[in-house]
Amino acid sequence: MNATKAAGPLRPLRMLAAASALFVYLDPGTGGRGWRAALLALCALVYAAWLGLAKGRRSAGRSAMLAVAAGLALGWLACVRIDAAEAAGGGLASGAPLGITTLTARVTGDGSLGAKAMRRHEVTLECGQGDGVRVSMSGRAWVYVRGGDSLPRGAVVEFPAATQAADRRYFVELAHLTILKAPPALEGFRFRLRTGLLAVLARAGGRAGPLLEALLVGVRDELDADLSAAFRDSGCAHILALSGQHLGILAALAAALLGPLMGPIRARRLSCVLVVFYLWLVGPSPSVTRAAVMYWLAALCAELDRPQPVSDHLCAAFALALILEPAQARTLSFQLSYLAVLGMALCGGLHEFLLARWLPPKLARGMAAGTSALSATAPLGVMSFGRLNPLSPAASLAAGPLVSALMWLGLAGAAVVALVPRSFRLVRLPCEAVYGLLSRLMGTAARFPAVTAARAGDGGKLALAGLVAALAALVYAVPYAAYRAGLARYRAKPESPGRSRGLRLAQGAGRPAGQPGLCHAEALWAELPDSPSGQKQDSGPPGGGVGPPRVGGRARRGRHDPGSPARRPGLERLRD
Repeated sequence: MNATKAAGPLRPLRMLAAASALFVYLDPGTGGRGWRAALLALCALVYAAWLGLAKGRRSAGRSAMLAVAAGLALGWLACVRIDAAEAAGGGLASGAPLGITTLTARVTGDGSLGAKAMRRHEVTLECGQGDGVRVSMSGRAWVYVRGGDSLPRGAVVEFPAATQAADRRYFVELAHLTILKAPPALEGFRFRLRTGLLAVLARAGGRAGPLLEALLVGVRDELDADLSAAFRDSGCAHILALSGQHLGILAALAAALLGPLMGPIRARRLSCVLVVFYLWLVGPSPSVTRAAVMYWLAALCAELDRPQPVSDHLCAAFALALILEPAQARTLSFQLSYLAVLGMALCGGLHEFLLARWLPPKLARGMAAGTSALSATAPLGVMSFGRLNPLSPAASLAAGPLVSALMWLGLAGAAVVALVPRSFRLVRLPCEAVYGLLSRLMGTAARFPAVTAARAGDGGKLALAGLVAALAALVYAVPYAAYRAGLARYRAKPESPGRSRGLRLAQGAGRPAGQPGLCHAEALWAELPDSPSGQKQDSGPPGGGVGPPRVGGRARRGRHDPGSPARRPGLERLRD
């Protein structure tokens, strides 16, 4: 039995994550949390009673109650923290002094280039000043700077307070932005390292440089708009966002390089350190953080020789995210990332089983990953974007090897260019070749007719999302329904005179004595209940080399005697 299989219908960790997710996402407001908590607690009690009384599993019932209670508490605390962060805001309150002219804030995220060549920075407000007045402030805000480079994370900046154009959004000219304090030394080193890596990737990749920056560092500032639209229209926009796929490709490269030198165990330990370094370098986005936590948990379970299902790792990562950054749970990227992995964990094996009838095993496994992720994310994607491309699993499967090759070539080319700067013209050739194939593939997939509901309004999006969810549920339920139907037909068949529903063992095929076969099992069939009338109870199977009948009618009883030379059978008999 596989050790990674779940032992019961629902494990406590899964119940904790499900209860906290229901509390966070089914949130009608502060006033409705009391009845929601009571309803979920009642459901937990009913389920616990079913486990403890109906199935006689009292310990499972207690575990279910504790898990749901912990999940409800975690969800309630996450909602309270989200409401507190939203109430804090990021602008001037209505009762603030009118003399405040400048704001001081600390940069907390890496800048990204948006529309109209304005660079977006996430900041945390610290204070406001003006006319001899200084007011302490708190809350998260976003500063849009026209022109200039990205600001280092951890730097303290000052900008005019009158530039607030919307809630928690400030539009500032570069000349009006002042850096008051440089970032800490470690953050400054990270900023320089990240900037240098982007420059080397751009030089080594040539035309593929902007795509390499997006795939390896998560920076899409220079990415071609047409290529980005092709990825989006083909349903492969997740390739441009750093996630577990990119982390898995880099981990596979590290294992291939370090495994022969250090061995698999030390290579796995070092890869965990490299994952921490990569997360620190590119920034803790929801998808990268989720992938890193799941990778650490999988490595820890492998180190302890206690492998666990992927769904348990996902639930643990979800609970940890609610503890550290509960506000990220409401973002679309967070929800799509976790839904995709959840679909692969729950439906990946089933989709692979269905596709294995028509595809080779490796292709079926790759296609199953895409279809299972699409079945989980499609309803939310349709509600958000109003578009669904049915060809996206096939396009993702075809793009996977090209993306892996481009990332590996980009890293190798960056290392070569860093050592020999004049070799960039030769290094960029393979990267540009793979880039051309990938761009043509995305362009072809983007021209495939997609199902759209953007013009139909929210009602059309909801109808299309419901249809997609119903199709996904139907695909999931069909194999189980077929199994139940076959089992019912088998049980409905009438009993024949020589047929038994118990244990049935085949008779021998006239094998000579000493040949491998089911000799002992065949010799037992005559003693089973409901055996055909007229069968001699003391005779062995035909051709089995059975000696004179003994007490009990068991053939070759000498193997069960302690002093018999036939006590230790050969390898062939042990195999049979």
